[in-house]
Amino acid sequence: MSPHASESSTPVKSGELVQLEYELWAEGGGRTDLIDATSEEIVQKATGTLPSGRTFGPRPHLIGGEYFPVGIEKVLENAQIGEEFEREFAPADAFGERDPNLIELFSMSEVQRLPEMRREDAELDIGTVLTIRGRRGRVVTLTQ
Repeated sequence: MSPHASESSTPVKSGELVQLEYELWAEGGGRTDLIDATSEEIVQKATGTLPSGRTFGPRPHLIGGEYFPVGIEKVLENAQIGEEFEREFAPADAFGERDPNLIELFSMSEVQRLPEMRREDAELDIGTVLTIRGRRGRVVTLTQ
């Protein structure tokens, strides 16, 4: 993750709005999956596809907010503006342990019939949260 602002090394504080460039990866079960990224090149390389309508580049982020799990937010609160770093997190501090029993595959036609995907502004992307067959989940992989 790389909080970007001025060239100076100013500490980031909770409640501040910053621009972030980042890659989030999950390892488990012998796999490494891209969860989210702000780089078009990284997403293309990791997934072999680019979501239509997706905007890449630094994203605004409220430090201490609820977009990332608490463990990741704590690291961001201690970052310096302009600093680039890599961190590994225990599952409990990030998105939790991978449970293969919770991973389900769905056809694109089934996903496209979901009410949330029929909206005019609907976008399907890695990280998109969907409710399908009464269960809520996050898209972690898209294949053709």
